[in-house]
Amino acid sequence: MNLLCIRSALALFYRLFFVVGFLLTNLQCSRDHRNTDIPISQQESRPVEAWVREATFARIEIPAEADGKVFLRLQQRLDDLQGAGFTVVWLSSIFPSSSLRQQPESSDPFPTQDYLSVNEDFGTLEEFKHLVREASRRGMRIVIDLQARYTAWDSKLVLEHPDWFRTNDEGAIVSPTPELSDVAALNYRHHELRKYMIEVLKYWVREAGVDGFACLDADHVPLEFWIRARKEIEEIKPVIFIGQSDRGELHREAFDATFSSAVSNLLDHAAGASSIAQMLKSEAEQFPRNAIRLRLHRPLSTFPQKTNTPEETRIEQLREALAYTLPGNPVIVLSDALLLDRWQAGGKVLQFHSTLSRLRTEYSAVTKGELNVMTLTEAGDFIAYERRMPGESILVLLNNSSKRQSISIQLPPQFSGIVLDFIAGNQLPTRTGYLNLQCLPYEAKVIIRSSKGKST
Repeated sequence: MNLLCIRSALALFYRLFFVVGFLLTNLQCSRDHRNTDIPISQQESRPVEAWVREATFARIEIPAEADGKVFLRLQQRLDDLQGAGFTVVWLSSIFPSSSLRQQPESSDPFPTQDYLSVNEDFGTLEEFKHLVREASRRGMRIVIDLQARYTAWDSKLVLEHPDWFRTNDEGAIVSPTPELSDVAALNYRHHELRKYMIEVLKYWVREAGVDGFACLDADHVPLEFWIRARKEIEEIKPVIFIGQSDRGELHREAFDATFSSAVSNLLDHAAGASSIAQMLKSEAEQFPRNAIRLRLHRPLSTFPQKTNTPEETRIEQLREALAYTLPGNPVIVLSDALLLDRWQAGGKVLQFHSTLSRLRTEYSAVTKGELNVMTLTEAGDFIAYERRMPGESILVLLNNSSKRQSISIQLPPQFSGIVLDFIAGNQLPTRTGYLNLQCLPYEAKVIIRSSKGKST
């Protein structure tokens, strides 16, 4: 009896020790990451590797139904993507999905059915692994979408672990919100669910070699989960965590970069200078210092059977110049793997992206410099800003108007000497520190100082 009592007492002690340790760890995480005494704008984001800050993303959106050769086609297009200056290929969900309970205007057209498999309509797991290896061989990286907030109604987790989901008073699984009725909400109060999802992330890093995750609806999953997941995954290898969120707190420990549809819509409509300035001001207040925001843009030239007019081409280039030269990282969204062929037709689109990527590579001010927004017209239809750092500066001039405009701008002191239009590759005349320009409707110009010794 005494031995049995001792064993029972020891078992109880170990259980209590584990629970107390778990609670103290989470309490310490909460204390470490609240920092309520210091405004978020005065805090520092977590350190990121140089390649993350300098990355240029190609976001590939794969349709739910394909021909089983998506991974193979993407592997064949890696050289084209690299030639255009892309360093990261970001794939939409590669997991099997379900249409069970899907609404006509579904909030998520591809809810996950199984986190540990690839969609057979895209290819095999071995073909996906080969895609990752080929990207790595070229010095490129592969990032995949992860929706960790909910699953499809017939997912493996619903069938095998219904207790891991949120339920109503009657014990039935529920959706995250009434608007998301076509998906089932995961409940991160369950420690076993957290362990499972971390193992999912580790599986794709360890077995497939992926370089990171784009975590959709990231701020609807507890921050402590992301912090723990990141710590465990990086015991395998360094990765990038991208979060769909407007919460600055995610940058302090768990995430390298964030994005939102609002910023994407602003760029895709080429908003005026005042709107862009307001966006940047808002981000400066909401996010810690050095936080990376992704600038998503969906080119018109990715749509099927779409040929741009000269003016549409300039509109496209203006929007892309914004994405490439504003603080943050550019993300060019391609509709699916099939359209990569149309996107690179004739090489002109690839050449323009290559030029902008070369600008980011050759001029550190584009990726690290401060931003100074200039007001040139009261209507705000001409966007001008400077990216600058000690010893280096570039000017971005964008005629966001359907009219030809004449602009006279006083050059910053760093621009003494000969100046060039980086995109066109020609020298521009200056007079007593002023630059006089004729800009076509929706034309984008990037002005550099040639005495830096860079070749255009």
